[in-house]
Amino acid sequence: MRACRGTRGSIVIVTGAGGIMALLAAFLVTIVLGDVLSRHPVVIFPLILTVELTQWGPNAILVLLASSFHVYLGDIVAIGVIIGFFLRYLRPAEHGARRPIGIVLIFITLFMIGITRGLISFSPNQVLNFSRQSLSLWTTILFLSTVPVTRKVMEGLRNWLTVFGIGLTIFAIHFWLTVGFGTYINEVQGRALDKTQALVVLAASLMLFAYPIGTSWVKRFVPASIGATVVLLSIQKTVWLAGVVAIVVFVAASGTGQAARTRRRVVLGAGALLALIITFAPGGVSHDLSHSVDSTQGTSSSVSWRTQGWTQMFDQQASGPLVSFLIGSPVGTVFDRSIFLIDSNNHVVQTSIDTRAHSDYVQQLAEIGIIGLLLFILFLAWLIRGSWRIARGPDADDAQAAGVLMALVAGCAAFYVGYTNADISGIAIGLCASLVGAYSGGKLPRTPSAVADEPLDAAADDDAHRTIGSP
Repeated sequence: MRACRGTRGSIVIVTGAGGIMALLAAFLVTIVLGDVLSRHPVVIFPLILTVELTQWGPNAILVLLASSFHVYLGDIVAIGVIIGFFLRYLRPAEHGARRPIGIVLIFITLFMIGITRGLISFSPNQVLNFSRQSLSLWTTILFLSTVPVTRKVMEGLRNWLTVFGIGLTIFAIHFWLTVGFGTYINEVQGRALDKTQALVVLAASLMLFAYPIGTSWVKRFVPASIGATVVLLSIQKTVWLAGVVAIVVFVAASGTGQAARTRRRVVLGAGALLALIITFAPGGVSHDLSHSVDSTQGTSSSVSWRTQGWTQMFDQQASGPLVSFLIGSPVGTVFDRSIFLIDSNNHVVQTSIDTRAHSDYVQQLAEIGIIGLLLFILFLAWLIRGSWRIARGPDADDAQAAGVLMALVAGCAAFYVGYTNADISGIAIGLCASLVGAYSGGKLPRTPSAVADEPLDAAADDDAHRTIGSP
């Protein structure tokens, strides 16, 4: 066994019989992790956020490399989450679990069909490499859709988002003081926050505003304002757009009466105007995307680069077998996208890349087909519509949770236009599915003395017994 560190972060290379033992040890870790998650579901928050911030970038943590088979931290967490889901599902009375939403099982089934078809056509390593991000998303949604949404759970999410948000804020401030402002400085020095990190800070800011640590307005506005400032200075304008959508939805869903309706009209109008400015103004998203990619890759136009890539992926998907267009291509399928780059001699050259689509909707089309994509869009719409009704309902705790989860889901839906999935969206969608699914099953009103001071598992069990026919 030997360990080394390179551009891919921490690497442990194990070969021969040691490799088999190491993989077995990793599997045992997943079993223990699954048991912990089944009893304490809030543990999933720091795990998913850690994977989110370390798995997909240059600092990805490669745990094992055994006989050319790569096992990352995210793989261990994903399998642990699946085990935790089955333990909760098989023993619902013990863990206070709900049944998963049926449509989530459809997504999982379509994705697993794609993985099975991929294993027939490609190597296991290629299939695993292409499936990691989506596997993390769907397992997170599946697991959290069984977790009752209580105030303890929401405060646990707020606490962990705050911890990670503070760390990212400190990193960003240090970067700006030592390097300067701007998303892209150069390829060596990188950037203060990438789009996923900025999205985490945005989610932390919204959670701190909805669930302030303290009762004063200062404790509500100051942390949220600091987070919003960091997001603005990150110059990740796609995240700006997601933030505008999230804030508009959050304000629109809060409060009742004439004053609240007037406030909502003002915020909706201002938010729509700001979204249009961010998107279409000369210094808007299109300009920023072009400038960013120009700085890092020499691409003449990021907007045309993306739309050209989407068109090429769609054409390849549509021209393939009908079954692939309907339910998705085998996982591991390479979709080439031609782009134009400027070489060191300032000559425009054409090349191709086989990375994931820079749009989650296009990526879902490739992975779960047109059927899965349409169902996914309807699923997001169902979550937002259901959350809106709960946010306007009489239960204060559920209304508060529904408002912030609906805002996060709506923001992620906007984020998906320009980027592929982020694991933070899996947390928001999974919890939102649990809450909306509980009401769809006929949830009874809570008693006033509910769950404020109860332990997590007791509160979850109490919440579960208040649900009738959860889907």
